[in-house]
Amino acid sequence: MSDKPTCSIITPRGEGGIGVILLYGQDALSVLELCFEGTKRRAARIAPGRIAHGTIEQNNKTVDEVVVAHLSEEQSPLGCESYEINCHGGAVAVNTVLECLQDNGAEAIPWRQVMQDTMLNAAEPLSAKAIKGEAFSELPRAETRPALKMLLHQANGALHHKLSEIAKALDENPRDAVNELQNLLQTADDAIGMLQPVKIMLLGPPNAGKSTLLNSLLRKERVIVHPTPGTTRDVVKDRMAINGIPFDIMDSAGIHDGSDELEVTAIDNTLRLIHEADIIFFVFDVRQPDALENVLPKIRQAIKEKQVLYIANKCDLLQPEGAAEADSVLSCLVPLVKISAKKMAGLEGLEGFLTAPRTGLLKNIRDGKAMIFTERQCSAVEDILTAASEEGKFQAKTKLQSMIG
Repeated sequence: MSDKPTCSIITPRGEGGIGVILLYGQDALSVLELCFEGTKRRAARIAPGRIAHGTIEQNNKTVDEVVVAHLSEEQSPLGCESYEINCHGGAVAVNTVLECLQDNGAEAIPWRQVMQDTMLNAAEPLSAKAIKGEAFSELPRAETRPALKMLLHQANGALHHKLSEIAKALDENPRDAVNELQNLLQTADDAIGMLQPVKIMLLGPPNAGKSTLLNSLLRKERVIVHPTPGTTRDVVKDRMAINGIPFDIMDSAGIHDGSDELEVTAIDNTLRLIHEADIIFFVFDVRQPDALENVLPKIRQAIKEKQVLYIANKCDLLQPEGAAEADSVLSCLVPLVKISAKKMAGLEGLEGFLTAPRTGLLKNIRDGKAMIFTERQCSAVEDILTAASEEGKFQAKTKLQSMIG
């Protein structure tokens, strides 16, 4: 533990309603006394387990209105006495309070480093202490309420308790224990995806409405929309959440035979970035089926290992005389959704495509179920499964008990 006052932001980046800074280490109280003006009590009079309302002051000016909680060793995620400063959310407010603490003698370090320097040195990789440490170290990446709940459930013992149950079952019913380990491993991809969002890439011919779709999904004007083909030349990335599940979405240059060097470079860059995506949204103008024949062959090899959703855009503009030709093209594209990105019509089908496979994830989070949320945990459980299949239940139980402490 630090021998000097240290502070760290422990809430996710962004414009949340509340930002939390943890202050701990030797002389932490002295730092707080210098800048906290309590409404009813000063910092030194906040008993462990209690809170106090007040303001953070600097140079006789109010920096922010805050609530300070005094955490005992048992209450603190670090296992030492500390102070939790709850200020207004948003990068400006939180960073201003952090700078005030620094000006009064505290050192600011990233939260992940705090956890690595304290709790993640546990000898047992799946011990209650190690899991709790990892859960708290991941807090700044929990950008949605379900992601935050998932981490808090695991920090409070859901995963460790399940592993302890499995260790006991390896003696009594090893087959069921192995099934439980396999089921636990199946939670990893979705749980890790709550902290490292699935990447979606918008692909398709020029002027298909990719940028309009991006803006509609984000509910804001993130990219310039113009009827001139080729407006988007750089890959544009942003983050969105659907039902509390985060996704990273990338808009890209339209795929076609570029007419100038800049366009050719942008298209080549798009093709190179396809490998970064987990899901491809192939967007096309439903009125221009010929464009598919020009574009699909260029990307078929690159997307063959990807999950692809075909999106027929501008359906509101399709005239009756073009419907028959469109239907003949659409019949061979599966899965497919029909939308009007400009009118934000049909987006529920697209969002359902993303969230339907993750309904079990959201239920598990609501129910507080055990989930594997880091690659390290996933690797450790895979080692136990290997021991169970290759070395027998005794070795598997010994290995698991050595990991959970």
